[in-house]
Amino acid sequence: MLIQKGLLCIAVLITSASSLTASDEEAVQQAITDFRLCADLRDVQLAERVLHADFRNFYVFKGELSRLDKAGYIDMLEQKLIGGEARTQKISGLEIMGGLAVAVAHFSGGDMNFEQHISLVKSGGAWQIVNVMLNFKP
Repeated sequence: MLIQKGLLCIAVLITSASSLTASDEEAVQQAITDFRLCADLRDVQLAERVLHADFRNFYVFKGELSRLDKAGYIDMLEQKLIGGEARTQKISGLEIMGGLAVAVAHFSGGDMNFEQHISLVKSGGAWQIVNVMLNFKP
């Protein structure tokens, strides 16, 4: 009897986790799409929504490690220093661990190709981008 209750409990947990992961997976993918679109469209309101307050974007520029916080990223959007060009998107890896997620996303358009390692957090019921490690690809 105890074994049956234990197995039932495990089955319920697995079923609950897999259904939660399916909806979270869609929401994480949408957050990544929104991140791409906020730059493509230079949409500051979308950036405000999808970027976590502690957002950081790391990349190497002219051989030096550079970092942008949320305010700096949004400022560059407003000044039209980044974005403004439609890109395609491919997510090649995604892992969700409770309220945390990591993904590898490829954005391509024009002469620019980006491979990004993106970290997300579930905050207030919504998935937001908290960290991006950006690699420019020729």
